[in-house]
Amino acid sequence: MVMAFIGVKTFKAIGSLFLFILATLAVWKEIKLSQKMCEESSANYLLLANGNRANAAGDTLLPRRPVRNSPVRKMHRSLNKSYINNDHLERNYERIEHANVTLFVSSPPSSGIVNLLELFYALPIIRDSVVVPLVDNKILSTGNYSAIEQYVHKAIEDAQPPALVHTHAYHVNVSASLRNKSLLMISVVRDPIQRAVSMYNYARVNSTRRDSEQIRKWRETLNINKRETYDDCVKLKRSECVSEGATTRLIRHFCGYDRRCRKKTRWTLERAKHNIETNYFVIGTREDMEIFIQVLERRLPSIFKEGSRVYNNLLDIGKVTRGDRYTKVMPSDDTIEKMKRMMALDIELYEWIIARFEDAQRNVGLKI
Repeated sequence: MVMAFIGVKTFKAIGSLFLFILATLAVWKEIKLSQKMCEESSANYLLLANGNRANAAGDTLLPRRPVRNSPVRKMHRSLNKSYINNDHLERNYERIEHANVTLFVSSPPSSGIVNLLELFYALPIIRDSVVVPLVDNKILSTGNYSAIEQYVHKAIEDAQPPALVHTHAYHVNVSASLRNKSLLMISVVRDPIQRAVSMYNYARVNSTRRDSEQIRKWRETLNINKRETYDDCVKLKRSECVSEGATTRLIRHFCGYDRRCRKKTRWTLERAKHNIETNYFVIGTREDMEIFIQVLERRLPSIFKEGSRVYNNLLDIGKVTRGDRYTKVMPSDDTIEKMKRMMALDIELYEWIIARFEDAQRNVGLKI
C-alpha cells in the first residue's frame, strides 16, 4: 500500500513537471512571436518614415494584432501609433504638365461627384477620351475586397489616358504597376451631416430622367418609409440614420475594406488619414467646388485648363448646381447636435481634409 501511495505521488509529480514544461514553452513561444511582431512593426515604421510610398499604401505592412498580455505590448502599441500617424509625412503638391494620366475619382455618394463629372465631360481634352463609371453594385455591395480590387484594377488598366474612372467604392489600394501608368487619385467630400441628409432625401425622391436604370432598381429595393423625415429617422433610431455604418461613412470610405475599418474607432480614422496622405493627389469639398477646380487647374493644367470658365458656364445653363437638385427638409437643431456626437469621427476627418485642402490652396498661390 505504501508503494502504491509513492507511485501515485511520483506519477503526479511527473505530470506536474510535464505540464510546467508545456506552459513554459507556450509562454516562450508567445514572447518570441510578440517580439517578432514588434520587429516587423518597427521595420514598417522605418519604411514609412523613409518615404516608401508604394509599400506603405498596402495592407501587407499593417502590423498584426499583438499577443494579449505580451510583455512587449506597450512597445508594439507605441510603434503602431507612430506607423498610423501621418503628421510627419511631407506633403507633395507637384504640378503635372502632361496629359497622359488616368484620373481615378473615388468619393462617398451625395458628395458632389456629379458636378465634377459634368465638368469632366465638358472639358475639351476629355471629350475625346474615355470616362469609365464603376457602377457594378453587385460586386461593390458584396464587400469582397478581392473581387472589388480586381474590378477596379481592370477598369483602370483598360482605360487609355487621358481617361477618368469613377466609383463610390471604398478606398482600394492600387497596385504599383498601375501607378506607373501615371494614375492620379482624387476625391471630393462633403460635410458629413449635410451628406447624410442629402442621401436620405435622395433615396425618397421620384425617379427622374437623370437616373440610370441601375439607380431606379436600387431605389425600388429600399425598405424605407417615405413619410418620415430625417428628424423622425433619428428619433426612432432607424439603422438607416444612426447605425455604425451610417455614422462612419466618411472614415470607412477612406479606410477601405479591412475588417477593422467597419468599427467606429480611432484606428479607422487614422488609417483613413494615412490612405489619404499616401494615395490622393488632391481632395476637395462639395462646399468649395469652384476653389477645388482652381486648385486642379493649377496642379494639372494639361487636363483642367479653362476648368473654372467651363464650370461657370455649366452653372449658368443649369447643368450643375451649388446645392442639391431636389427639395430637402433640413433636420432640427436638436437632431443636428445628436448627429454631431454620433458622427464625431467623420466630422474630425472632414475638418482634417479641409485643413489639408487649405494647405493645397496656399501651395498653389490661392488666397484663403
